[in-house]
Amino acid sequence: MTGSDLRKVTVPQLVEGFTELALGQFKAELNGEITKYNRLYDELETIELELKNRAGDQRAALVRLFAHANPQVRLDAAQSTLSVAPEVARQTLQ
Repeated sequence: MTGSDLRKVTVPQLVEGFTELALGQFKAELNGEITKYNRLYDELETIELELKNRAGDQRAALVRLFAHANPQVRLDAAQSTLSVAPEVARQTLQ
């Protein structure tokens, strides 16, 4: 998805896309696919930026991912929300 495509997507859909990309990173890391991992990281950053640029900075929608079963999803969500939910993000990172 490009930046212009992301503007048409709802916040819950962005969160779902974020989750899928983080799961893809987890799998890529397990398989030693560093190039794929890095590409997925870039796509995660694009979603994070889109959430940040939405009215009211919608990155807080990622906080619900702190309870996700996958550690990569929790890590990516916590890193992306440090400025909007610092206390819970730090707890998740610890």
